Amino acid sequence: MKRQRAGFTLLELTVVLTVLSLVWLCITSVLYTLYRADHRLRDDLQSEQAVDRFAMRLRLDAHDASSANLLERNDGGSELVLLTVDGRAIHYGMSDEGIYRVVRKSEAVVHQDAFLTGRAVPEWELHSPDDPSLIVLTLTSRDSRTQSTRVRHIKAAVSTANLPVAESPEASS
Repeated sequence: MKRQRAGFTLLELTVVLTVLSLVWLCITSVLYTLYRADHRLRDDLQSEQAVDRFAMRLRLDAHDASSANLLERNDGGSELVLLTVDGRAIHYGMSDEGIYRVVRKSEAVVHQDAFLTGRAVPEWELHSPDDPSLIVLTLTSRDSRTQSTRVRHIKAAVSTANLPVAESPEASS
């Protein structure tokens, strides 16, 4: 006569726990991968928004400027300096975190901004040395994860309405 079992054997419980732990491991690895992808996407989006804010600010400053100059820094980088009619000097350059903007009036710092653009390499260029009315900034960034390179061109024009007008000899007589 056979006796009916009232429970599970230790082997059956071990197999069930092993299967459940494998399912739990798969779920946690998927959730971790999704978390990392979300984090990367948020960082990329934040960097893109910073570049967009920077481009808008540069275009507004260039529109207010009467002249634009490129200065070479001691560390080998370059800095864009925009001079306005009201005597402000607006400096743009690269820092460790991104692009900085410093507004000076005389020698006093009026305002400072930082645009967290990541490790993008900037290349400033004026349209031509004799006509610096067009400013072109090329931001080159390299993604180490995907080994891809992203190049973004930002253009701004110094308003010709703010440029000093030279008097012609006929107008002064």
